[in-house]
Amino acid sequence: MEQDRSKFVCIQGQKAFLRPYQLSDAEQIIQWLHGNDPYYITSRPFHFKSVEARKADLSPGENDARFIIMNSQNVPVGTIEYFNLNHRNRSIQIDFMLDPAEKGKGYASEAVNLLLIILLENMGMNKIYVQTGAYNESAIKLLENAGFKRDGLLREHYYLRGQFYDGVVYSILRSDYDQLTAGEDEFGDEPPESGLPRIG
Repeated sequence: MEQDRSKFVCIQGQKAFLRPYQLSDAEQIIQWLHGNDPYYITSRPFHFKSVEARKADLSPGENDARFIIMNSQNVPVGTIEYFNLNHRNRSIQIDFMLDPAEKGKGYASEAVNLLLIILLENMGMNKIYVQTGAYNESAIKLLENAGFKRDGLLREHYYLRGQFYDGVVYSILRSDYDQLTAGEDEFGDEPPESGLPRIG
């Protein structure tokens, strides 16, 4: 019997929806992390830990939250999170990761757009930012397509496979977001493919 996702859906898009992270998701996230080459996708020192230790790392804190990206068949395909919440500056950092087998299908792009709705419209944030390596061309392309702008360069910030790489910081402001979404109503109930989805 198909599960009624309305009981746990957080926010719905066209290809995917976000639901809150549960402790039972930890082992799946660990598999994605190892399958993605953790030294490539993380900006922090990575240590292979036991499942229980990694579960503790994944537990959300007071100023962060993690969501599971679910496709239209109710299958988990990735994770997206926010952290480093600064209430005074109304800024917050995000990060995301997909199942390696589900890349290239538009899930990460939609997940980022859905999280922007949560953070900018629902939580009243002014700035959402992401830090990644200059070598991560797919993530950079995704961010630019979502309306993020490059804030700055961190010279030789990452060391990967015997070579130093620059780091890059991208962000989107509430004013940027408002400009991106300003014309959505012109298209009626069905927004254009490039538009940001609304909470349904």
